[in-house]
Amino acid sequence: NSTDEKQCLRFYYYFTNSFREPSIVFRMAATFNTSNGQTIVIVQPNDTNRWYYSQTTFTLSSDEYYLMLGLSRASDLSDTTNFTFAIDNISITNGACCNLCFQ
Repeated sequence: NSTDEKQCLRFYYYFTNSFREPSIVFRMAATFNTSNGQTIVIVQPNDTNRWYYSQTTFTLSSDEYYLMLGLSRASDLSDTTNFTFAIDNISITNGACCNLCFQ
């Protein structure tokens, strides 16, 4: 790979519900230092309880990079609701994403 090359990140995701503002974040960095990374995509829950598909075109910032995945939810110690994050079929391919492909 070379810099300025477009890549396509694709994955499926699922949230049990939207309580406490959950999100999934994919970031890329040249080193394993999250503070200097570039956010590729942030996904949040939708109203319907089902799997969702995400695809995002991003540009490489270096020949080698780390891909980081973050799962977050606002804290609330009084909330005892069961909650699940789920991610499936993560792939990165060369070239920009195709809007009509892979769904």
